[in-house]
Amino acid sequence: MKRKVNKVFTWMLICMLFVTMLPINAKADTVTIEITMDFPNTDGTETQPATKLKVKNVKGSTLYLKKKQSFVVKTNSNVKDLSFKIKDKKIATVNSKGKVVAKKDGDTKLIITKKKNPSVKCTLPIRITGNLKITNASELKKVNKDSCVTIKTNYKAKDLNFKSSNTKVAIVDKNGQVLALKAGKTTISVTSKANKNKTIKLKVTIMNNRKGESEEIAKIRKDIEKAILASDIGINPNNDGKVIRLAFPELNEERRKELVKDIRKMAEEAKVAIRSIRREGIDIAKAEQKEGTITEDELKQAENEIQKMTDKKIDEIDKILEGKEKEIMSV
Repeated sequence: MKRKVNKVFTWMLICMLFVTMLPINAKADTVTIEITMDFPNTDGTETQPATKLKVKNVKGSTLYLKKKQSFVVKTNSNVKDLSFKIKDKKIATVNSKGKVVAKKDGDTKLIITKKKNPSVKCTLPIRITGNLKITNASELKKVNKDSCVTIKTNYKAKDLNFKSSNTKVAIVDKNGQVLALKAGKTTISVTSKANKNKTIKLKVTIMNNRKGESEEIAKIRKDIEKAILASDIGINPNNDGKVIRLAFPELNEERRKELVKDIRKMAEEAKVAIRSIRREGIDIAKAEQKEGTITEDELKQAENEIQKMTDKKIDEIDKILEGKEKEIMSV
């Protein structure tokens, strides 16, 4: 502290000497000298601005590593001012310098915190896996026209770019869903956003409806027929092998009341499901707070937000139910 004050007054003296050296006959311009001093806190440490902590050398939302591979995480802050913590040490470890070492396949998180200001922190998802690969390649090699197949990989879809070489034959969206437009061939490219050198290509053939697919379609029709019978909605399906026909009886007052009971039951089941999701969400938030990922204030905020979303969805169900009841009972 004493040394810091002496240093400040030394600079003030230099500035005063500089002013006295200015020419006396100079024009009466105003000379302004601004001296800014950062006074220390009561504990002797310098006040640090609450700068947002960011990871600088990881492209995309997730750090991908292979087993036994290491990676030094760099941020916009001095490594000496940071503390590093891995959520699941069985999957990866990290040292005081931010060096992450992959141990086994799985998902975990790296939590980086400012030592002098624990409220300033960031979380980096980590996935330990092998080389980028398509896990359902066999489903994609031959696809029927007008069908939709999702590309599955060992990476998260949001960290990948998807491209079709022939968009007249098939297109692919940002989530990896391939839509077959017409018979022909195309090549689907899957590239890592973090590393454009990591690209895999798969040749896809789009076919017109085959004769052999009739067995598959017949099975689907049979499953639909069973589902309608199991739904207990009072309708008997007629499956002639090509088309499923449904004969809807005329709605009398008794039948309308039965339908109202059914939709009320469905609405209550939907509310129970939403409340279950609320409970799970709060449990996850509490677990995060217990592990130190979020603060107690952030936990309370999360609980309030979850409750607001729950109330909103239950109100929506009540409004839909009310409208549907009126629709059914109106003659």
